[in-house]
Amino acid sequence: MGDAKRTSALMDFSLQPDGRTYASEDPKRLQDRVVMQVKVIIQQAVQALELKQALKAPATIARAAQQQLAAQPEIRALGLEILGVSIVAIKPTPDIGRALEAEAREANLKSADDAIYTRRMAAVQNERSIRQNELDTEIAVEDKKRQIKETQLEARAALLRRENELRDAQMTADVGRRTAARNWSPGRRRTRAPSPRRRPSGCTR
Repeated sequence: MGDAKRTSALMDFSLQPDGRTYASEDPKRLQDRVVMQVKVIIQQAVQALELKQALKAPATIARAAQQQLAAQPEIRALGLEILGVSIVAIKPTPDIGRALEAEAREANLKSADDAIYTRRMAAVQNERSIRQNELDTEIAVEDKKRQIKETQLEARAALLRRENELRDAQMTADVGRRTAARNWSPGRRRTRAPSPRRRPSGCTR
């Protein structure tokens, strides 16, 4: 009690002549009134949460109940001081408990199935990636072979062009030499006509 005088003024806490029992029912009624207030506050707190959250949050609900209970006008009027509120556990009814257990089992099974599916998908994706890498490698190898073959063909074509140019140049040179040979021969050397001899002056024929 925060204010015993106020509480004793509102309720009878006197003892009977034996000194062990109360003379009235006020002490019990006080306890019942406080318990009723606590039940209402806790019920409202639980209803504000989802069932699964409420089952896991007894400490949070207890702190909220302590704050709200201390702020109740009736509690203040009775001169009471709330030092603390404790909730041991929040348990569902048997039917709801069985339903939650079934839901939990289904969730666990679904999680296991999802894990198996995820592993299988990862394996398929990994195999697909490996196959794609193999295809990329094959394509790269074939492309490299094609480039090498094209380079070889270009080199061979260039060599053939060079050989043709040399052959044409050789043929042109041969034709020129044969033409020059026909136009000049040692047996057909040209001779110049003798110039007339000059007679000595004073000679008559």
